[in-house]
Amino acid sequence: MAYRAIRDDALYVGSCPICDTEVLDTKDAVVCASHLSVSDGECRFRISKTLLGEEIPIEEFKKLLDEGKTSLLEGFHSPNRLTSFSATLILKEGGGLGFEFPKPAKKEEKMNALHLDKKWEEWKMNFQ
Repeated sequence: MAYRAIRDDALYVGSCPICDTEVLDTKDAVVCASHLSVSDGECRFRISKTLLGEEIPIEEFKKLLDEGKTSLLEGFHSPNRLTSFSATLILKEGGGLGFEFPKPAKKEEKMNALHLDKKWEEWKMNFQ
């Protein structure tokens, strides 16, 4: 297999979830060594190192390939809502990429937090 467009110092990141070939760290992406953009192969596995405005650390790509998901990552920017959000990247069947969102706080926890905030405000008012 002839390689092209891979830096001499490209690091091994993990095994490709599609074809089990090595995944390498290139300038802009982590890519299967059998991907058409870097070899004569036909694998489609490639993930950009920047997703929704957030640069993903190479350690998280290693974790994604080893465990099927990353740690909770912060700072993704929603193009439709103009807000940022946190999510875990998950590896889907066939090498696809998805987001897993943290579970929102339960209504009871929110109410307790609101209640504590109200009590704090009352307490501050009494000592001013």
